[in-house]
Amino acid sequence: MKDEKRFYKTKDYLVISVLECLGAKLDCVEWEKNSLFFFFEDYAKCEKIVSDYYTDRLLVNPKDLFNASRNIKSIIHNS
Repeated sequence: MKDEKRFYKTKDYLVISVLECLGAKLDCVEWEKNSLFFFFEDYAKCEKIVSDYYTDRLLVNPKDLFNASRNIKSIIHNS
């Protein structure tokens, strides 16, 4: 199991897509009790992105978000 203080851990598909879209570096994915968790490096950067996402202060390029979403789906279906 990863050190959760060093990595940002989430299983929320939309959050994962936004993090991927904005360049957060994916470290690994791990299954835990039938859920697939994604671990991203730079916890502080990810926290800021997620905070901006939930407070509607985040702007992303729609094509970049779509491509990130497609990449994440590929990871999910191949894990």
